[in-house]
Amino acid sequence: MNEFPNAFYFSFDEPRHQNYETLKHVIEVFLEEAEKPLIALDEVGAIKEWGGVIKRYYDQGKARFILSGSSSLSITKGKESLAGRLYEVFLPPFQYNEFVSLHYGRPAISFDQLFKMRLKSYVEEFFAGGSFPEVVGWERELRKKYILDLADKVVFEDIPHIFRVEYRNKLYALLKYVAEYSSGIFFENNVGELLGLNKGTVAEYLFYLSKSYLASLIYKRGSLTQKLRKIKKAFISCPSLYYALCENYHLPRAAEVAVFDKLSSFGTYPEFYRDNQKREVDFVYKGIPIEVKFRNQITRHQLSPLYYYIKKFSPPRAFVITKDLLDSEDVGGCELFYLPLHYFLSLASFPA
Repeated sequence: MNEFPNAFYFSFDEPRHQNYETLKHVIEVFLEEAEKPLIALDEVGAIKEWGGVIKRYYDQGKARFILSGSSSLSITKGKESLAGRLYEVFLPPFQYNEFVSLHYGRPAISFDQLFKMRLKSYVEEFFAGGSFPEVVGWERELRKKYILDLADKVVFEDIPHIFRVEYRNKLYALLKYVAEYSSGIFFENNVGELLGLNKGTVAEYLFYLSKSYLASLIYKRGSLTQKLRKIKKAFISCPSLYYALCENYHLPRAAEVAVFDKLSSFGTYPEFYRDNQKREVDFVYKGIPIEVKFRNQITRHQLSPLYYYIKKFSPPRAFVITKDLLDSEDVGGCELFYLPLHYFLSLASFPA
């Protein structure tokens, strides 16, 4: 490591190393090897009160640290004592354009390039595990088992390690429910009756799943007060989790999950539109409506809620995400683009 000649690494992956004394010993050994070393510690979140140890050595100017772990919750809890000293980097599951770039050598593209290129689709391959680059090339059942094992670890180990969870099996059942019905309206009362939980516990458990990056809520377009009072939708965090967790895998729903995941990667969660007449648009991102129709035969009637939104709010552009259809039209001064899913997922940034 020519760039970091005084860099050292240790992993606390093994349970026998996951203790306060071992952490201190590892740091002291590296301090004897070099002056002010760069110390990379993996799975440090498995150690109780690790943040206090790191804080002491850092404040004394003895070392610099890179801290990593597979459990975002453990890192989040321990970092509290490092306020003002920590630069945090979150590494989410792969996006489609990252998956394609890694395995097929095609970089992300700009919106202006879309209509000038013919892009091959790797969507179904991406759905079946591509969010997790380490499993690409494995047999599908092995991929699914690996992803399910990750979900099990988070639900049965990581979350209870941080939060009080009385019913771990029901927490997992809630995760399965969110996966199965991703993109659907989420009512805590109805889900609670189904799982045998009260409304408050459902809300708490969903919060735990969101803090562990397994699931998310999106809200109806409107003010913050309106969002908190109105209906919401729940989404599993990425299409590969949907693929692994769902017993009734549905490709159009996987497409909606993928669009949600892509929009979220641009920096903020999307909203959705729904009025009192139940006219609904799947996503609204920075005022731009996005309807997911993972098919090629799309009627005007199927798009009537989108046309209504365009007429009511006059956005500069709108999108229909299709299976293979690539086209555009003018709708009352709004540019309406029909984009194949794999084109949309290949974008480097959102075309605001």
